[in-house]
Amino acid sequence: FKKPLYFAVTVSPENMINMDDYLRMDGLAYKLVTYPGDRISPSRLQESFFNRFSFRNLNNPDVYYDDNITGLIINYRSGFLRLANFYRQEKMYDEMLRSLDKMNEALPEEVIPVTDKRLSFGIGQMYLEGGRPQEFEKRIEFWFNQPELSADEKLEFAQIFYQYLKNHIRSEAIALELIQKNPNYLRGYYWLFNLYSEIKAYAKGIDLAQRLLTINPNDSQAKVRLNQFQTLLESSSDSTILK
Repeated sequence: FKKPLYFAVTVSPENMINMDDYLRMDGLAYKLVTYPGDRISPSRLQESFFNRFSFRNLNNPDVYYDDNITGLIINYRSGFLRLANFYRQEKMYDEMLRSLDKMNEALPEEVIPVTDKRLSFGIGQMYLEGGRPQEFEKRIEFWFNQPELSADEKLEFAQIFYQYLKNHIRSEAIALELIQKNPNYLRGYYWLFNLYSEIKAYAKGIDLAQRLLTINPNDSQAKVRLNQFQTLLESSSDSTILK
């Protein structure tokens, strides 16, 4: 250790001779250290990405980026994200947002797209935790508007809009459009039953259950839900009268 030993971040894991626990990311290289655990040096990583590295023309939409370049750029984005995730774990949300913003300034997604949906969601979730839900919503809308999504995939987005953004209006609209296009799409009905139950939209639940029973009179879940919504609506009406 008189001279530091480094592995480039582009080295494949199998060539790191099982030293993963002793490799610390300082920039675009992993330094071999004498102790396990610290997978990054946040101070060194921040100094590298904020002050030492020069990002030239990676935010220029007029430049052509071939597959090799875009593949290598992933390493820069990965470094920013590891730094942001460190601050996220430490609940240092201002620093987390600063890292994400610096990443998008140097490598904007509009120029160098994030092609992995899960990674895009992960970036959005960090913004959401940092108090900027519009950044999360922007990414969700982008993936929702991709062509050739299946009905089940669209219904998953309805759940995301409701679960993460508390936007039940958007969620309801997605599910209603799905059953409008395919009146026999039962998952859409059942998902809406759960939504209407959670937001206490009992009258809408009754209408939906009756609509499904018109199409499929023997649907047992629709019958159960109809009775439940009718009971809940009556109870809520009685409570209003008492007040």
